[in-house]
Amino acid sequence: MKGDDYKEDLSNLFRFSSTHDDSKDQKVSIKDYIERMQEGQKAIYFVSANTHAMAKNSPHLEIFKKKGIEVLLMSDPVDEWVTTHWAEVQDKPLQSITKGELDLGDLKDEDEKEGR
Repeated sequence: MKGDDYKEDLSNLFRFSSTHDDSKDQKVSIKDYIERMQEGQKAIYFVSANTHAMAKNSPHLEIFKKKGIEVLLMSDPVDEWVTTHWAEVQDKPLQSITKGELDLGDLKDEDEKEGR
């Protein structure tokens, strides 16, 4: 295996909770997430917390809900390893919604998509 090829191989094994189905079950793969990404979305967004409930109820999720952007909900200790060792997966950077500046300007919210 060359370079960071192992990251892509491992990314197929990891499963996460997400805002896609609002379930505590960790069944969303990175591949599933990327397939559902909005047109123009450049990053894989995640929020990490001590518990699933804390992640699911993070106030940082509001703008993502409004724009219909899926966010991975990370509350398992191994998730912290993923986010610190993988800067990107499948050419998509992992971006915490609680850290740094987020540019969501190109991504329309649900009302804009429906022409309201």
